[in-house]
Amino acid sequence: SQLRHHLEVQRMSKSKGNVVNPDDWVSRHGADAVRAYLMFGFDWQKGGPWDSSGIQGVVRWLQDVWEIVDGGPPEGPVEDSVTRQIERRVHQTIDRVHQSIEDFSFNTAIAALMALRNDLRGAARDGGLDADAWRSAISVMLRLMAPITPHIAEELWERTGGDYSIHDAAWPEYDADKAAEETVTLV
Repeated sequence: SQLRHHLEVQRMSKSKGNVVNPDDWVSRHGADAVRAYLMFGFDWQKGGPWDSSGIQGVVRWLQDVWEIVDGGPPEGPVEDSVTRQIERRVHQTIDRVHQSIEDFSFNTAIAALMALRNDLRGAARDGGLDADAWRSAISVMLRLMAPITPHIAEELWERTGGDYSIHDAAWPEYDADKAAEETVTLV
């Protein structure tokens, strides 16, 4: 099936009439969504076919991030286990995004950011997260998003009270001790 898929994929060309105008997609979804889709949709080095429905996942991710940041920290009693889990996920994400960007594997960097989004949404829904840990997680997430979605990251950075520009902010530092899992399953 991979060979058949490979043979069915055609390169874009004017003569074949299969060119996608990015300006139409930018006006519909924004430059950051199109940029992130191009980074997420397939391996950056190999490229791949344009899938008009594929951009919706990236659009939903960016909308979710916007809602998470606008929603503010979760309220209610704080649970140390929830705070520790989010801190762990943040440091695991720092490591994955940093390594993925160095390897030009932008799709895996975005996948790690999407997983962090899921954890933060869960914490916002279920509560238990300390407000300072929430703000720290949001700050790190936005700084990790900045190379991928520079405009949205900049706007959300300003809304959260970040200094000057997110692009002048320091890259988050990875802490292996904070990223370590508490339990390990041995077979």
